[in-house]
Amino acid sequence: MYKPATGIVFIEEIEDAVSKGGIILAPSSKTNDVLKGRVVYASEYNMSANGTKIPAELKVGDVVYFNSFSGFLTELENTEKLWVCEMNEVLCVVDV
Repeated sequence: MYKPATGIVFIEEIEDAVSKGGIILAPSSKTNDVLKGRVVYASEYNMSANGTKIPAELKVGDVVYFNSFSGFLTELENTEKLWVCEMNEVLCVVDV
C-alpha cells in the first residue's frame, strides 16, 4: 500500500481514449495521447495556492482521462506499471 504525497494520484491505464473510445480530447499542437485509467492510489488532500488543505476530488476507483505528458510512467516493486501525476492534471472523471 502506498500513500501518495499531497495532490498526487497513481493511475492504472485502462485503454487509449482516442483510438478506442472515439473521443478527441488531445491538444492539436502535438500528438499527445489522452489516456483512460483507474485511480489506484490517491492522496486525501490537495493544496491551494495559499497553502490551505482542500479535500481531494479524486478517490481510489475513479475512472479518469488524463494526458500522457502530464505525468510519468513508473514501475512499482510488484512490477505494476502506474502513471503518477498531480490531481490538477487529470482532465475529467468518468461517471459510471
